[in-house]
Amino acid sequence: MQTKKILMTSVIVVTAALAGVGGAYAATQTVTATIKFLTDLTIAQVTAPNFGYVKAAQVGTYVLDTTGAITPSGGGVVEGGVPAAGNYLIKGSGSQIINISTGGYTVSGASTPSAATCKYGAGAAAACTLVGQAAPTAGGTTLLMGLQIATTAAAIDGQTDTPSLTLTVVYQ
Repeated sequence: MQTKKILMTSVIVVTAALAGVGGAYAATQTVTATIKFLTDLTIAQVTAPNFGYVKAAQVGTYVLDTTGAITPSGGGVVEGGVPAAGNYLIKGSGSQIINISTGGYTVSGASTPSAATCKYGAGAAAACTLVGQAAPTAGGTTLLMGLQIATTAAAIDGQTDTPSLTLTVVYQ
């Protein structure tokens, strides 16, 4: 009799398991995706940074600030010209904040660029690693750029160097 009860109980348990009683064998979940549409970011150069004229065959360092003023040091001598800060117009979505950065500094001739500074919109000038900046305005927002250039004595009279860097603007 005992064997029959055990056998009968086993049959009931196996049948219940096969019928799905007591356990979940499938589950469902609704998944909702999101997608946000933004206008392409663009950077339009109004004016490239211009250091004016500096003394040839002279080691020096020149700092161009975001107002266009030049400060020479380390033996550098400014000879004239019309220095100007870089001026760029940034356009894009008016509802998404942006990050601005510089890098990829490239030497040209006797001139080595470094240490870019940026002034975005009404913000203060600072190193060009600007995170969480306001979205561009409807007509675009101005970015002014200054930077430092170190020169060697290898520069000759009449030589024009064109050192460069990469300006990057991305949505955050």
